[in-house]
Amino acid sequence: MRKWWYIALSVLLLAPVYWQPRVQGGDLSSHVYSGWLTQLMETGRAQGLVIVSQTTNILFDLMLGGLFRLFGAELAQRISVSVAVLVFVWGAFRFVSVAGGRPAWHLLPCIAMLAYGWVFHMGFFNFYLSMGLCFWVLAVAWEWHPRSVAIAAPLLVLAYMAHALPVVWTAGLLAYQCLARRMSPRGRIYVTAAGLVGMVLLQMLVGHTMFSRWSPARGVWFRVFLSSSA
Repeated sequence: MRKWWYIALSVLLLAPVYWQPRVQGGDLSSHVYSGWLTQLMETGRAQGLVIVSQTTNILFDLMLGGLFRLFGAELAQRISVSVAVLVFVWGAFRFVSVAGGRPAWHLLPCIAMLAYGWVFHMGFFNFYLSMGLCFWVLAVAWEWHPRSVAIAAPLLVLAYMAHALPVVWTAGLLAYQCLARRMSPRGRIYVTAAGLVGMVLLQMLVGHTMFSRWSPARGVWFRVFLSSSA
Protein backbone atom coordinates (compact mmCIF):
# COMPACT_ATOMS: atom_id res chain seq x y z
CA MET A 1 0.00 0.00 0.00
CA ARG A 2 2.82 2.40 0.85
CA LYS A 3 4.35 1.87 -2.61
CA TRP A 4 1.17 3.14 -4.27
CA TRP A 5 1.12 6.07 -1.87
CA TYR A 6 4.63 7.07 -3.01
CA ILE A 7 3.63 6.66 -6.67
CA ALA A 8 0.52 8.82 -6.23
CA LEU A 9 2.51 11.55 -4.48
CA SER A 10 5.18 11.42 -7.19
CA VAL A 11 2.55 11.95 -9.88
CA LEU A 12 1.19 14.91 -7.94
CA LEU A 13 4.67 16.35 -7.44
CA LEU A 14 5.33 16.23 -11.20
CA ALA A 15 2.16 18.07 -12.17
CA PRO A 16 3.97 21.44 -12.63
CA VAL A 17 6.33 19.82 -15.16
CA TYR A 18 3.45 18.81 -17.44
CA TRP A 19 0.61 21.29 -16.98
CA GLN A 20 2.26 24.09 -19.00
CA PRO A 21 2.99 24.21 -22.76
CA ARG A 22 6.73 24.22 -21.96
CA VAL A 23 8.82 23.64 -18.85
CA GLN A 24 9.57 27.00 -17.25
CA GLY A 25 13.22 26.58 -16.33
CA GLY A 26 15.46 29.41 -17.55
CA ASP A 27 18.65 27.58 -18.51
CA LEU A 28 16.84 24.44 -19.67
CA SER A 29 16.72 25.80 -23.23
CA SER A 30 20.53 25.92 -23.34
CA HIS A 31 20.68 22.28 -22.20
CA VAL A 32 18.33 21.30 -25.03
CA TYR A 33 20.34 23.38 -27.50
CA SER A 34 23.56 21.69 -26.36
CA GLY A 35 21.93 18.29 -26.85
CA TRP A 36 20.90 19.25 -30.38
CA LEU A 37 24.40 20.53 -31.19
CA THR A 38 25.92 17.32 -29.83
CA GLN A 39 23.82 15.26 -32.22
CA LEU A 40 24.91 17.45 -35.13
CA MET A 41 28.57 17.03 -34.20
CA GLU A 42 28.25 13.28 -33.80
CA THR A 43 26.78 12.98 -37.30
CA GLY A 44 29.38 15.31 -38.84
CA ARG A 45 26.89 18.07 -39.68
CA ALA A 46 28.57 20.77 -37.54
CA GLN A 47 31.95 21.35 -39.11
CA GLY A 48 34.44 23.21 -36.93
CA LEU A 49 32.77 22.28 -33.62
CA VAL A 50 34.17 19.66 -31.24
CA ILE A 51 32.96 18.05 -28.01
CA VAL A 52 35.26 18.88 -25.10
CA SER A 53 35.69 16.20 -22.43
CA GLN A 54 34.91 17.14 -18.83
CA THR A 55 34.11 15.27 -15.63
CA THR A 56 31.58 17.49 -13.86
CA ASN A 57 28.53 19.60 -14.76
CA ILE A 58 27.48 17.00 -17.36
CA LEU A 59 25.15 14.38 -15.81
CA PHE A 60 21.87 16.13 -16.63
CA ASP A 61 23.12 16.82 -20.15
CA LEU A 62 24.07 13.16 -20.66
CA MET A 63 20.62 12.05 -19.52
CA LEU A 64 18.89 14.68 -21.65
CA GLY A 65 21.02 13.83 -24.69
CA GLY A 66 20.24 10.12 -24.46
CA LEU A 67 16.51 10.77 -24.15
CA PHE A 68 16.73 13.34 -26.96
CA ARG A 69 17.82 10.59 -29.37
CA LEU A 70 14.95 8.35 -28.30
CA PHE A 71 11.99 10.70 -27.89
CA GLY A 72 12.89 14.11 -29.33
CA ALA A 73 13.41 17.42 -27.57
CA GLU A 74 9.93 17.99 -26.11
CA LEU A 75 9.50 14.70 -24.26
CA ALA A 76 13.22 14.38 -23.42
CA GLN A 77 13.28 17.60 -21.44
CA ARG A 78 10.11 16.75 -19.52
CA ILE A 79 11.37 13.27 -18.59
CA SER A 80 14.80 14.61 -17.59
CA VAL A 81 13.30 17.34 -15.42
CA SER A 82 10.89 14.82 -13.88
CA VAL A 83 13.78 12.55 -12.89
CA ALA A 84 15.63 15.50 -11.37
CA VAL A 85 12.55 16.61 -9.39
CA LEU A 86 11.89 13.13 -7.99
CA VAL A 87 15.55 12.61 -7.07
CA PHE A 88 15.57 15.97 -5.27
CA VAL A 89 12.24 15.64 -3.46
CA TRP A 90 12.57 12.07 -2.24
CA GLY A 91 16.28 12.53 -1.49
CA ALA A 92 15.50 15.54 0.70
CA PHE A 93 12.57 13.71 2.30
CA ARG A 94 14.71 10.68 3.08
CA PHE A 95 17.51 12.80 4.51
CA VAL A 96 15.35 14.83 6.88
CA SER A 97 13.55 11.63 7.92
CA VAL A 98 16.83 9.91 8.79
CA ALA A 99 18.23 12.98 10.54
CA GLY A 100 14.98 13.50 12.48
CA GLY A 101 14.50 9.85 13.37
CA ARG A 102 11.00 9.56 11.88
CA PRO A 103 9.26 10.00 8.49
CA ALA A 104 9.04 13.73 7.81
CA TRP A 105 5.65 13.77 6.10
CA HIS A 106 4.85 17.13 7.69
CA LEU A 107 7.81 18.65 5.80
CA LEU A 108 6.95 17.21 2.39
CA PRO A 109 4.93 20.30 1.31
CA CYS A 110 7.92 22.51 2.17
CA ILE A 111 10.26 20.22 0.23
CA ALA A 112 7.89 20.30 -2.74
CA MET A 113 7.90 24.11 -2.71
CA LEU A 114 11.72 24.16 -2.54
CA ALA A 115 11.83 21.71 -5.45
CA TYR A 116 10.20 24.36 -7.65
CA GLY A 117 12.15 27.24 -6.17
CA TRP A 118 14.87 29.56 -7.48
CA VAL A 119 17.30 26.90 -8.75
CA PHE A 120 14.54 25.19 -10.74
CA HIS A 121 13.29 28.54 -12.04
CA MET A 122 16.79 29.45 -13.24
CA GLY A 123 17.20 26.05 -14.88
CA PHE A 124 20.45 25.05 -13.14
CA PHE A 125 19.58 21.39 -13.50
CA ASN A 126 23.06 19.90 -13.10
CA PHE A 127 23.38 21.63 -9.72
CA TYR A 128 19.78 20.68 -8.91
CA LEU A 129 20.35 17.01 -9.74
CA SER A 130 23.62 16.96 -7.82
CA MET A 131 21.88 18.39 -4.77
CA GLY A 132 19.22 15.69 -4.92
CA LEU A 133 21.83 12.93 -5.19
CA CYS A 134 23.76 14.45 -2.28
CA PHE A 135 20.62 14.29 -0.14
CA TRP A 136 20.51 10.56 -0.86
CA VAL A 137 24.22 10.28 0.04
CA LEU A 138 23.57 12.03 3.37
CA ALA A 139 20.58 9.80 4.10
CA VAL A 140 22.53 6.61 3.37
CA ALA A 141 25.80 7.56 5.10
CA TRP A 142 24.37 9.45 8.08
CA GLU A 143 25.03 6.64 10.56
CA TRP A 144 28.52 5.94 9.17
CA HIS A 145 28.07 2.16 8.83
CA PRO A 146 30.75 0.67 6.50
CA ARG A 147 28.13 -0.88 4.22
CA SER A 148 26.20 2.39 4.02
CA VAL A 149 29.34 4.36 3.19
CA ALA A 150 30.15 1.85 0.44
CA ILE A 151 26.68 2.37 -1.05
CA ALA A 152 26.97 6.16 -0.77
CA ALA A 153 30.33 6.36 -2.56
CA PRO A 154 29.05 5.68 -6.13
CA LEU A 155 26.15 8.06 -5.51
CA LEU A 156 28.69 10.72 -4.61
CA VAL A 157 30.54 10.07 -7.87
CA LEU A 158 27.28 10.53 -9.78
CA ALA A 159 26.61 13.74 -7.86
CA TYR A 160 30.08 15.00 -8.81
CA MET A 161 29.32 14.30 -12.47
CA ALA A 162 26.31 16.55 -12.10
CA HIS A 163 28.02 19.36 -10.14
CA ALA A 164 30.96 19.54 -7.77
CA LEU A 165 29.70 22.20 -5.34
CA PRO A 166 26.99 20.12 -3.58
CA VAL A 167 29.56 17.31 -3.23
CA VAL A 168 31.92 19.65 -1.34
CA TRP A 169 29.03 20.76 0.88
CA THR A 170 28.05 17.13 1.55
CA ALA A 171 31.61 16.13 2.44
CA GLY A 172 31.83 19.05 4.86
CA LEU A 173 28.49 18.23 6.49
CA LEU A 174 29.38 14.56 6.92
CA ALA A 175 32.79 15.50 8.34
CA TYR A 176 31.16 17.85 10.85
CA GLN A 177 28.55 15.24 11.79
CA CYS A 178 31.29 12.67 12.38
CA LEU A 179 33.27 15.08 14.55
CA ALA A 180 30.21 16.34 16.44
CA ARG A 181 29.42 12.86 17.70
CA ARG A 182 32.79 12.77 19.44
CA MET A 183 32.66 16.28 20.91
CA SER A 184 31.00 18.00 23.83
CA PRO A 185 28.26 20.61 23.24
CA ARG A 186 30.84 23.37 23.93
CA GLY A 187 33.21 21.85 21.38
CA ARG A 188 30.44 21.85 18.76
CA ILE A 189 29.93 25.57 19.35
CA TYR A 190 33.64 26.18 18.74
CA VAL A 191 33.64 24.10 15.55
CA THR A 192 30.52 25.90 14.27
CA ALA A 193 32.07 29.29 15.03
CA ALA A 194 35.28 28.26 13.26
CA GLY A 195 33.23 27.18 10.25
CA LEU A 196 31.45 30.53 10.08
CA VAL A 197 34.74 32.41 10.34
CA GLY A 198 36.16 30.16 7.61
CA MET A 199 33.22 31.00 5.33
CA VAL A 200 33.82 34.73 5.83
CA LEU A 201 37.54 34.33 5.10
CA LEU A 202 36.78 32.25 2.02
CA GLN A 203 34.39 34.91 0.75
CA MET A 204 37.10 37.54 1.23
CA LEU A 205 39.62 35.37 -0.60
CA VAL A 206 37.26 34.81 -3.52
CA GLY A 207 36.48 38.51 -3.62
CA HIS A 208 40.17 39.40 -3.87
CA THR A 209 41.16 36.72 -6.40
CA MET A 210 38.11 36.65 -8.71
CA PHE A 211 35.73 39.20 -10.13
CA SER A 212 32.68 39.33 -7.90
CA ARG A 213 30.18 41.90 -6.73
CA TRP A 214 27.95 41.78 -3.70
CA SER A 215 25.96 44.37 -1.79
CA PRO A 216 23.12 44.37 0.77
CA ALA A 217 20.85 45.70 -1.98
CA ARG A 218 20.96 42.25 -3.58
CA GLY A 219 18.88 40.95 -0.67
CA VAL A 220 16.15 43.46 -1.58
CA TRP A 221 16.41 42.46 -5.24
CA PHE A 222 16.05 38.78 -4.29
CA ARG A 223 12.87 39.48 -2.30
CA VAL A 224 11.42 41.47 -5.22
CA PHE A 225 12.30 38.59 -7.56
CA LEU A 226 10.50 36.09 -5.35
CA SER A 227 7.45 38.34 -5.11
CA SER A 228 7.25 38.78 -8.86
CA SER A 229 7.66 35.02 -9.43
CA ALA A 230 4.92 34.03 -6.99
